[in-house]
Amino acid sequence: MPRLWTMYRLRLLATVVALILIQGVAAAVAAFATRDLFSALHTGANLPLIAMASLALSGAVIGLTRVSARLRGELIGQSYALDVRTALFDQEAAMARHDVAIRRTGYTSLRFVGDLTAIRNWPSRGLPRLAAAAILLPATLAVLGALNPQFLIGTAPVLMVGLIAITLGGLRLSDRHKRLRLRRGRIAADMAERMPIAPLLYAFGRHATEKDRIVQRSKEMIDAALDRTRLSETLKAVPDLLAGVLALIVIWSGVQTGTSTANIAAGLAAIGIALAPTRDLATVWNHLSAFKVARAKCAAALARPRRGADLCTSDLKAGPVSIRLEDVFAGPIASLSQTVSAGNIVSVEGKTGSGKSLILNILAGFDTTEAGTIRLSGQVIEDIKPGRLRQSVALVTVTPPILKGSLRRALTLGLEKRPSDQDILNAADRFGLGELVNNRGGLDAKIAEAGRDLSDGQRVRVALVRAALGEPGLIMLDSIAEYLDPECRTTLCAYLGQTGATVLAVDRSRMLGLNYSDRLFLR
Repeated sequence: MPRLWTMYRLRLLATVVALILIQGVAAAVAAFATRDLFSALHTGANLPLIAMASLALSGAVIGLTRVSARLRGELIGQSYALDVRTALFDQEAAMARHDVAIRRTGYTSLRFVGDLTAIRNWPSRGLPRLAAAAILLPATLAVLGALNPQFLIGTAPVLMVGLIAITLGGLRLSDRHKRLRLRRGRIAADMAERMPIAPLLYAFGRHATEKDRIVQRSKEMIDAALDRTRLSETLKAVPDLLAGVLALIVIWSGVQTGTSTANIAAGLAAIGIALAPTRDLATVWNHLSAFKVARAKCAAALARPRRGADLCTSDLKAGPVSIRLEDVFAGPIASLSQTVSAGNIVSVEGKTGSGKSLILNILAGFDTTEAGTIRLSGQVIEDIKPGRLRQSVALVTVTPPILKGSLRRALTLGLEKRPSDQDILNAADRFGLGELVNNRGGLDAKIAEAGRDLSDGQRVRVALVRAALGEPGLIMLDSIAEYLDPECRTTLCAYLGQTGATVLAVDRSRMLGLNYSDRLFLR
């Protein structure tokens, strides 16, 4: 996990504390100004201008410093959330594709939204309020003692009881947040899984069943949310329960000791100032409990195995890539050993579920092995720089990564150097995408997320265009023949014959028409 307290955030926190100290001084000034004004009213004298100005100014100072403190507190939280967000993204990028794929999308989304909100709220809203309570409560007690020692003697024990009650209740909030987070995560995962295929579920007659499941889990989440809210709101109500008692103590103590009406009024004003930070302490516990639960989830996510891309230092020479597999284990693949010479066209064969797609993903750097060694042109694949591996290896599938954006970006995603528009258009036309480009209005046309507005064949052609523009030394084709018409297959065969690149192809029915010189068989 990123460190919460960097020098930048510590400076912001110091500023927040300074602003809250100013609020404490202003609150004390307001209490004494109130006393002087009530004293003047009681004696019938003219209202002192200094007291009136002090009361008005103290309110303005408290308001302005509160806004400034909240802004800086929010900046602390947003800054830390940004660090966690980028760390999570780096972690996902460094994980094997298989490890990411087995995670439910809803839980991943919740981590980037709900958990980050909880992580942000503690330093941005919880800590400043805790600092305010730590400063304003002692300041209020000091003011009460200065007005009348009996005010302090009477109110301090009651305030202490309230603080203890809030603390004991706050310690129980963590369990409520854990249960709520678990049930909210289930809902997020269920909805993220079902929403994209909702029309299909309806067609399969599963609409009512799946809706009942969502309703049931939503009710469970609502119960957890109500339980959490009941406790947190009860804690917030403690200061309100104490308000009347504290006011009564100040009035009664003032009467018993013969204190002036002005001092009693000032004491009541001080009590009012003390109740706000006391009430905020319940919110502090709420933010802290949510922060602890969310931080634990994010820390667990960041502890998952990474590919170790930061340690890759080996280069990979340009040109056709040779492959050497030495006793490789990964998923269903067991003890796979074989050598593929540079420039060969190899058929990847095996029964369904034998790991044909997996071995291609491993060679592309998207997945990792459990044991064994893979060498590309003599270099251990784990040691090759990710950028160099990306430029030397192209994987063509029906589901290439496509981000929402322009058609130009879709056709050039992952390329080290952006080719000219004319080169992109030539490659698109070569692999049968010319009509798509023209119909969409050119390379600036927008493509949906994951290329959902493209057909399977068009997505395959997008991947082929990228491969052609990148000129890799190893081209891998994963079951794409059925998505290409005969003309495009002929074009692909001619292209592969011209490049001289090493080719691995999962081509079950030999529809591509390639002249295979070897085969890679997975048991």
